[in-house]
Amino acid sequence: MINDVESATYCAYCQQPTVVFDRVAKQKRPKYIIPFSINKAEAEKLVREKVNKGFFIPTEVKNFKIEQLRGIYIPYKLVDMYYEDSQVWKGTVKSGKSSVTRYFYRKAEHSFFKLSLDASKRLNDNSSVRLEPYYMENLIPFNTMYLSGYYADCSDVLEDETQSVAFNRAKILFDEAVKNTVNASSLSLVESNPKYQFSNIDYALLPAWFMVSYIDGKPHTIMVNGQTGKVVGAMPLAKNKIFAVGIPLSAILGFVCGLISSILCATGANDDGDGFQMLFVIIVFGVFSLLAGIGKFARIKRSQELTTKQEIMNFTTKRTDMGNTDNYQ
Repeated sequence: MINDVESATYCAYCQQPTVVFDRVAKQKRPKYIIPFSINKAEAEKLVREKVNKGFFIPTEVKNFKIEQLRGIYIPYKLVDMYYEDSQVWKGTVKSGKSSVTRYFYRKAEHSFFKLSLDASKRLNDNSSVRLEPYYMENLIPFNTMYLSGYYADCSDVLEDETQSVAFNRAKILFDEAVKNTVNASSLSLVESNPKYQFSNIDYALLPAWFMVSYIDGKPHTIMVNGQTGKVVGAMPLAKNKIFAVGIPLSAILGFVCGLISSILCATGANDDGDGFQMLFVIIVFGVFSLLAGIGKFARIKRSQELTTKQEIMNFTTKRTDMGNTDNYQ
C-alpha cells in the first residue's frame, strides 16, 4: 500500500527498502539525480547545531525528540529558457534638499540554465524554494540503485503547468536583478513586456531530509538539503527571553537619549549643533535597530508558519514504513 506518487519506499512490515520499478517505468523516467551526500546522522547533527545556537529558543525545545527523520528524493523539473524584457521603473531620488520622482528604462536578456522547479503538488512550493540552492554540476544520470534506502516521489505536475511556474519564477528572478541596477528608493515596476522561449525541460530527483518533532502537541518539520546540508525551519521562541533582552535595551536607549537631552537643555545647545547631531544619530540608530529586529522576527514568524504547516508534515509522515526511522541511512 503506497500513495499515488511514491516510487521508492519501505515495506510496512519488514522495513525492506523497496523501489516500485513498474511505476518508474510507466511514468517519465528521471533523466538526472543528485545522490544524498548528507546521511541521516549528519542531518540530525546539523539540525541540532542550528537549534542550539538559537539564543531565544527555550532549553526544553533544544532537547527536542525526533519523531520522524526521512530522506526523500523530491521530483524537480529543470528548465532551460531564454528571457528578455523592456521595463520602466518608477523611483524616488534626491534633488538638493528635496526628493523627486524619476522614471528609469531598462532592457535586458538572460538565459536560464536548469532553473529548478519543485514538481510535486504534495509539497508546498514555498518550502521547496527555501531548500535551494542545489548545485547542478553534481547532477548524474539517473539510476534506480540510488533510490534504495530512501523515499522518492514521481512528478505529478503537467508540462504546461511547469511552463507557467517557470515563467513566474524566471520573472521574479529577472525583475529583482534589473531592480538592483536602478539607484533609487521606493521603486515600483510600471511597465513590463517580457518575451521568453523554452529550449529544454528535464526531470530530476533532488535529495532532502525531513525531520518531524512534536512540540507542545504541534508538529514541526525541519528540512535539510541532502546535498549541501542547508537547514530550513524555525523552532518556537521563548517570549520571556525576548522581553528580558528587549526591555532593558529599550530602557538603556531611552535613558541615554534622556540624559543627552537633559545635558543639552542644562548647558544650552552649542553653535555647531554637535549635541543635537549626536542625539539625532542615537535616535536614528535606535529606530533602525528596532525596525531590523521587527523584520527579523517577522521572517522567523513566516518560517515558523511553514515549519508547522500540516501540508509539509503530511508530505513527510504519510509514508508506508510504520514510522520506524532506525533501519535506513
